[in-house]
Amino acid sequence: MTTETKLIEVQEAFQSTSTSKYLENRFLRWNNIGAITCHNEQIKISFHDTSSHHSITIDNKIDQYTVGDLSSLAIVLASSQTGKLSCILYQSSDSNMNRWTMNTENNDKIELVSLCEDFLVVATTQRCIQIMNLSGIQQRSIHLQGPIVSISIFHNQLWIIHHSITGDLQNEQAMFSILLDIKNDHTLTGPLALRFNTKLSWMGFSDSGKCYYLETTGHLSMLRHMNENQLESLFILNLKEKAEKNNLTNYWLLGINDFDDKLQLRVFELRAQSFPDLFLHPVVLIISSCVAKEKHEKINYLKTKLIDRSSSNLSDDEEQLRKKRPLSTTTTSADTTNKNVHVKMGSSGVTLHTITTDTVHACLVFLIDGMYKDTKFGYLYHSDYSLNETIDLFAILKDLLEHIMSKITSNLSFLFKCRTL
Repeated sequence: MTTETKLIEVQEAFQSTSTSKYLENRFLRWNNIGAITCHNEQIKISFHDTSSHHSITIDNKIDQYTVGDLSSLAIVLASSQTGKLSCILYQSSDSNMNRWTMNTENNDKIELVSLCEDFLVVATTQRCIQIMNLSGIQQRSIHLQGPIVSISIFHNQLWIIHHSITGDLQNEQAMFSILLDIKNDHTLTGPLALRFNTKLSWMGFSDSGKCYYLETTGHLSMLRHMNENQLESLFILNLKEKAEKNNLTNYWLLGINDFDDKLQLRVFELRAQSFPDLFLHPVVLIISSCVAKEKHEKINYLKTKLIDRSSSNLSDDEEQLRKKRPLSTTTTSADTTNKNVHVKMGSSGVTLHTITTDTVHACLVFLIDGMYKDTKFGYLYHSDYSLNETIDLFAILKDLLEHIMSKITSNLSFLFKCRTL
């Protein structure tokens, strides 16, 4: 008896907020600037702020554009069938430079495009990512190890998701995430955590520049930076469950605002349908989440832990001082601080000579030097919390500094008392 294994359907490349390419009338793109739609072999670009620019209509019978994007400066359209790309600089004052086109070579086809104020990104079937400026001059080319799934760009941050060649595609989707800082040439990578038997339905940057992705199961997650240039996923909420509680089939995610510790999702309502209707002019709804409250509580929790750890963890030299066992019986500064103070991660230390600590990665470190009673001193606090936490560490910086100054004062006072023993 043999058991036949059912193969998982590998997800095709998709553009966030676009509806299925198999629909005759569809959205090619919807973002904060406007919308690109395709109907009756015509492409229409409309702007939410009609005072910024009038709508644009382009005949699509010959070029057969299938993907597109728009920014505050440009519009890009491309065809996965013909390999043609067209960029319209609609805000350009130079009539000779307001539009340019290009074609792919060697039977390579364009699958995805993405725009920001400075860059245009093109993903092709030959696993190539081309980064160019808005004039069409190539800045960089990246070759992926697996087929492209989706791309998104925000300022100079490019997020790429592609299929992983190391995963077992027979049983489940295996995807890999790349976050590239184009200008600083810094890259973060990591496998993309997905639920069993699911696909991606949306990926992109929030208004503040954080990376979020949505699975077909409704699970919305955020990427965060861990140590050693690695990325990991943090589950936020289940959007489909929120829709079902409101007697809806689902929500069609358009964008995310997460400024000021608030999480607001821009969505279309889906009622007994898989995609928003092109002709009913769906209304954009704002869904607020209670995640902001949990995030605020996490800030307070971390604030308490950081201060508690700083108070309770002492360096070896501080322990000796507290036991009134000074490093030397002489009163000279050189003899008293002859031994180096080493601060382990999660601890703090004060010295009149030299101070060292464990290897510093992406953690929070305070190093302060100064004068106390005409004597130079150094204080170091090495937190084991990463700066990449999904909380705003700067929100607790004032409290930390006040605590550190109090600790420096008490430790130095104690140190000078021990020097007189």
